[in-house]
Amino acid sequence: MDEQLLSIVYVSSAKQLLTDEELQGLLQKTRPKNEQLGISGVLLYGDGNFMQLLEGPESAVREVYAKICQDPRHHMVTTILEEPGLPREFAEWSMAYRRVDAPDWLLLTQALGPEGARASLSSIKIVLADFWKSVA
Repeated sequence: MDEQLLSIVYVSSAKQLLTDEELQGLLQKTRPKNEQLGISGVLLYGDGNFMQLLEGPESAVREVYAKICQDPRHHMVTTILEEPGLPREFAEWSMAYRRVDAPDWLLLTQALGPEGARASLSSIKIVLADFWKSVA
């Protein structure tokens, strides 16, 4: 029996700004691992902030997310939402990546809903997918 899919969206802050080369190195290491584990998603980075959607088999997503939470390169890891059973939005990407400038970051975070409001993960995934398509 196939394992249930789990989707997690989180934000965090880098302890120091990362160069494009550092980010590319990170992606070169994580993409093959994600592909092997059946994890897909998108990573956004801008001005020292990360937003990431992880989606895949529940045990694999939980394992990767636990490692992310312990990664010393960033802090203030905050889970925005976690929901099982949703279809994949980024199935063709072991980890799509985009650097986001300040105006786009502001538009994206505003689209996710007002501060303190609880949006559904499916709506957050739609916002991320729409954002990805608009800047691709």
